[in-house]
Amino acid sequence: MVIWCTEAAEPFLGDLTEVPLGRVPKMNPDRTESTEGRPIHDSKVPNLDGDKSEHPPAAQPRHKEVARETLWWEARHPGIKRLGTKRDVKRAFKWHFMQDQDVAEFGARLPGQMVGLLGAAILVYCVMVFGWNGSPGEYMIFAAVARALHGSYVLSLIHISEP
Repeated sequence: MVIWCTEAAEPFLGDLTEVPLGRVPKMNPDRTESTEGRPIHDSKVPNLDGDKSEHPPAAQPRHKEVARETLWWEARHPGIKRLGTKRDVKRAFKWHFMQDQDVAEFGARLPGQMVGLLGAAILVYCVMVFGWNGSPGEYMIFAAVARALHGSYVLSLIHISEP
């Protein structure tokens, strides 16, 4: 969620930290550049106030870990086809709302003519942004919860014998 403001709101925005915006292209599975992009925030200033080690780790499984788990499942369920994928969660950080007291760290200013305004458009982000050093680790909490929830389901196979 983003709150869009005009310059008339500036007196009410307090110590909003405004950062430059940019865009980086996403990569296709074959490592070629996609036509899609990801907005980024040059959060050098907000990142000075913290360290990514103060946030949960955002470690991803290594190839050997994926191979080991695949072989484990293969041994446990021989003859069953396995499917796997690595996917990007669209707008992942936009699902993680910031605490009210932290929102002032995530602002940006755009030329107003881009959105039909005279002057500037001021954006106040109420969600994590791509570029803040805490975003990957904070989002990984959601990934861990989703993995635990998914793993808690048990497939029950009921065998009904015919009389």
